[in-house]
Amino acid sequence: MKNLFGYSLLVLLLASSASICSAEKTSSKKYLLQYKFAMGEVLRYRVNHMVDMRSTIEGTSQQAESKSESIKAWKVTDVLPNGEIEFVHVVEVVRMSN
Repeated sequence: MKNLFGYSLLVLLLASSASICSAEKTSSKKYLLQYKFAMGEVLRYRVNHMVDMRSTIEGTSQQAESKSESIKAWKVTDVLPNGEIEFVHVVEVVRMSN
């Protein structure tokens, strides 16, 4: 649960940076947003992708439905002295149907 919280925090910070950038037009204040990862930390997120597509070629129509559910993760493998991180992107679970 802690890792999900960390990822949620990261997404929130990135989303906030968009509003801060638009606020810069009316304000001279600048903010530096940072999040420090620890070696071994894992950030998991769930992806649901659904497609319902209908195509017609030369008068012949076809409908296709596709769905995938996956759990992906960023596994922090190293934290460099300058604060940059190295991570491995992993697909831990995937379920696909067509």
